[in-house]
Amino acid sequence: GRANFETLFISILCLFIFFIFFTNLNNQNEINFRNSLVIVLALSTRLIPGIGRIIESSQSINYSWPCFKDFFQETINNSSVYLKNKNILIKPNNQKIISIKNDFLIRSETKLFNIKNFDLKKGSWTCIYGESGSGKSTFLHYLNNYLSQDNDLSLNIAFMPQTISMVSNNIFENIALSKKYEKTKIKNLLSELGLNSLISRFENNKNDSDDGIIDLSGGQLQRILIARALYHKKSILILDEFTSSLDNKNEKKVLEILKRKQFEENITILCSSHKVIVEDYCDFTYNIYQENLYQK
Repeated sequence: GRANFETLFISILCLFIFFIFFTNLNNQNEINFRNSLVIVLALSTRLIPGIGRIIESSQSINYSWPCFKDFFQETINNSSVYLKNKNILIKPNNQKIISIKNDFLIRSETKLFNIKNFDLKKGSWTCIYGESGSGKSTFLHYLNNYLSQDNDLSLNIAFMPQTISMVSNNIFENIALSKKYEKTKIKNLLSELGLNSLISRFENNKNDSDDGIIDLSGGQLQRILIARALYHKKSILILDEFTSSLDNKNEKKVLEILKRKQFEENITILCSSHKVIVEDYCDFTYNIYQENLYQK
């Protein structure tokens, strides 16, 4: 980090000055030597903060790069995903957000599965089950992209993919997605989700940069993304395998929080999962089996 760099830089500078001093010990032009040394020291003190900021910026880019990489990769992958017959309607009535009938999902000209009837109802929790590779994630990505084209819905959707990365080394900025945030509100969310230890780690750090905050488990990252969605009060949550890295205790805690938010704030939740416990919290479940999507 920046502190390590500055320590190394000053050490090298001291060695350099020490070396120059002894090599010029018998130098008769002592005034020029001293002037040069003063200039080197002055320039060095000016360079350290600037180079430190460059290092901090490169770290932020490094942290954020997986997000950009995944975004562009998903954009490329999902540009070739579509419904063959285009039998899809957004907000067909006041109760439904989206409806698909008698169609099938295509990816790169390969048929994934048939869809006889699929509805996403407003204020409901809908879960999609299926084996790995059946097309659950592809379907969620497709629905997210399609719904995001609607001006009324685009600003109210929070999408949580399986691949998660941080956009900053500041725990509060990661949730607010801004340098301005409601600290108390974020603390309450993190506390609800069992992430009090992250608050302590960040606030006990001398700087606001906390070099170690990025070193998080998969379960912690998943809960941070859920906290982000809840912080911004999105009315539609699309969650792809959102409890896959959670232990049983934290998984139940997250499911109970989401169920409560669903009722209190009329949130619509669409998720994919392979865990049986998630079904206990859902209003509707679909299963992808033998290239068919059907309601259980």
